[in-house]
Amino acid sequence: MKIVADIHSLALNTPDYWVEHVPPSELPAKMSASEKSTAAAFDCNNWLRQLQAMIGHDVSQSFGGDMAKAAAAVHAKTLVVVGTQDHMVNPHPALEFAKLIKARTLELNGNCGHTSPACDMTKVGAEITAFLETK
Repeated sequence: MKIVADIHSLALNTPDYWVEHVPPSELPAKMSASEKSTAAAFDCNNWLRQLQAMIGHDVSQSFGGDMAKAAAAVHAKTLVVVGTQDHMVNPHPALEFAKLIKARTLELNGNCGHTSPACDMTKVGAEITAFLETK
């Protein structure tokens, strides 16, 4: 689990994020703290099931694998928020589906990677507010 926790921690943000925010001399302590917090917070089976759910998620499955049919079934006003540098969840399928449903999108391009929404909370909050206020 220590190795999995290390890989998980490193993949949450981009390599540039690590270079910008964690001096090399502090990396071992940072990784050790991350290993401990990850081990305390995650049950291995829960984590496995979350990964299986993410990997197996397919919104088109009920439509015979046809994304256009899946998109046609969406009638809600939609905002899609993605971190373009996310190394945990590929942002491209969400962006492609957003195009199909003509959704409003917010692309976060910073080095926070998977944690971009938290890093850019002011931007995300403003976009959500604007989205909810549009008719």
